[in-house]
Amino acid sequence: MEKKDPTEHRTLDEYGVIFVSGEIDSGEAESVCQKIIEFNISQEANSIQLIINSPGGLCASGFAVIDLMD
Repeated sequence: MEKKDPTEHRTLDEYGVIFVSGEIDSGEAESVCQKIIEFNISQEANSIQLIINSPGGLCASGFAVIDLMD
């Protein structure tokens, strides 16, 4: 396994973090669901942290993300 430089900038993906900002619409929900599935398949992150900063959006899109998390 390749050692990383401790001063190298790490991405949110490397920490298993998904950050969502703005209204949740069908496109955003699809993107979040796809990222959750990718994390689960790759098993690169020990856990997934979903951070949501949203004023709202489409209920069906929000429930799509919730259903996948469940």
